[in-house]
Amino acid sequence: MAGFVVGLTNTRIEIDPDDILPFIVDFTDWLAGDTLTAHSIVQSVGVTVDSSNISAVPLVVDEYGTIAADKCVVLWLSGATVGAAGKLVLRVNAGTARRDVTYAITVKNR
Repeated sequence: MAGFVVGLTNTRIEIDPDDILPFIVDFTDWLAGDTLTAHSIVQSVGVTVDSSNISAVPLVVDEYGTIAADKCVVLWLSGATVGAAGKLVLRVNAGTARRDVTYAITVKNR
């Protein structure tokens, strides 16, 4: 199954090479009442970022819950190559704060 995989030292994104999937990154806890004001993809190796946006409306995610508007980034990813080592760096801004989040990319046939 494609998705986020949480390990002891990092979180990676696992994707099938034929997938075109949304990945939702929830920053609610980090924001502590603030909202996201901007985001950018600083680096993308081994996967294509088809689009990305800060969700302007609340999102209801099965088996997770509701994420308030302006608290998460939705990434649509595709174009991965099996066996390629990848990396994605997402930068978000909230007021004067900035955070970079790095994900390793693992590509596997399902």
